[in-house]
Amino acid sequence: MERVNIGQHQKEDHTVYLPEKLYHQTLNYIKFSNKIVECHIKPHRSETMLIAEDLWKKCSIPYSTCILLEINNETINIFPLIGIFTAGKLKNSPRPFGERTNDFKHLLSHVHKKGGYAFIFGPDDLDWQNGMINGLFYNEGWETCKVPFPHVVYDRIPSRRKERDTIIKQIKETFIHQYGIPWFNSKFFNKWMIYQMLKNHPLSSQYLPNTKENFTRQDIIQFLNHYKAIYFKPKNGSKGQGIKKLQKDNKEIICEYYQQGQYQIKKYDALDDLISFHFPGNLLSHYILQQGINLIKENGRPIDFRIHTNKDGDGKWQMSAAAAKVAGKDSITTHVSYGGQVKSLHDLFSKKAEEYLIKLKNAAITLTEIIDQQSNELIGELGLDIGIDEDGRIWLFEANSRPGRTIFKSPAIRKQDYFVKNLWYDYCCHLTKQTIKHPDWMLSTQSV
Repeated sequence: MERVNIGQHQKEDHTVYLPEKLYHQTLNYIKFSNKIVECHIKPHRSETMLIAEDLWKKCSIPYSTCILLEINNETINIFPLIGIFTAGKLKNSPRPFGERTNDFKHLLSHVHKKGGYAFIFGPDDLDWQNGMINGLFYNEGWETCKVPFPHVVYDRIPSRRKERDTIIKQIKETFIHQYGIPWFNSKFFNKWMIYQMLKNHPLSSQYLPNTKENFTRQDIIQFLNHYKAIYFKPKNGSKGQGIKKLQKDNKEIICEYYQQGQYQIKKYDALDDLISFHFPGNLLSHYILQQGINLIKENGRPIDFRIHTNKDGDGKWQMSAAAAKVAGKDSITTHVSYGGQVKSLHDLFSKKAEEYLIKLKNAAITLTEIIDQQSNELIGELGLDIGIDEDGRIWLFEANSRPGRTIFKSPAIRKQDYFVKNLWYDYCCHLTKQTIKHPDWMLSTQSV
């Protein structure tokens, strides 16, 4: 694999001028994703690879930049071409993805600096007949270029509702099973499925709070009697939405929750009254019941941790970021949207920071590897919400297959975003090289 600049020339048609250190006589083809063209390949002394204008157009290369080269038998492969799949694009807007725009812009810019191409596309941008996409690029501004199907797809569909859309599901299936294109982080996680997966593994069960699905009134009573606090959590919830915290106070049951972003607290003499008010009809079946944990605290406010893990350029898991989240006043979660604060471990714990980091890293890598092994999906990154209790024990609260970027808005954590992007890029290149060397591997496996 080599990193070189590429550009166009108008000297001879069908001709590629390759830096002489990379040249050998057996080369006869140039390939950019699904576009492969026979050509004349000649050495020259420049460090820039120059491609004839007619070849450039046939390969649908979007613009001159720095790219990676992989020489495989007779073929020069130009890569990576990374597609980021999403929905909800706003037409004729300087912020085409609303509040997500900056995150996408920074990700595309990172690829531009590292070498290669990255673009965003949605269901309406596909030209199935010609194997092309109207991709949205960021190159000192937003621009649309028609490019081949990508080497790899990173899934950033923004909601579970969109993910269930029939057309979106068909696009994913077609890319993976007909075109053999790696498509990673393709689904949101279901909390209960992840819990079952980890509960049945001897190395991960130790990290799980007691949790029940399809629980009964008697289960709730037992949890209230046994634990200082318990939580109701939506099975498919995110960002702390819909969570309710219950505690017993003598004969009363205290329920804390958020309604339209505002903290609420209600007291009930009877459990049945609480259930009928908060969970009318069959609503309780959409929740899991979970043991509350006595977390470590700062000034009486609970602390938990967001840990990001990413696969690297060899397909191995690494911890890429770690942040502490301190709950807001009267908050039942540490989410920033409910008043939580993001802090670095070193700022919060000073001398104990390294000890906590080691414990968190060991737990996060173990949990991530087990989820990856047990899943039928291709996974390249995860966000884990982890707690440490007053006795120093590690607990997993949630695993996210589409981790948000909120923690990186904190100045204390911002630098870690670079490591996350670096590993993400390296993994995209890893998948691309797998596809170049073994074009059919995605048709038989989903675990790389």
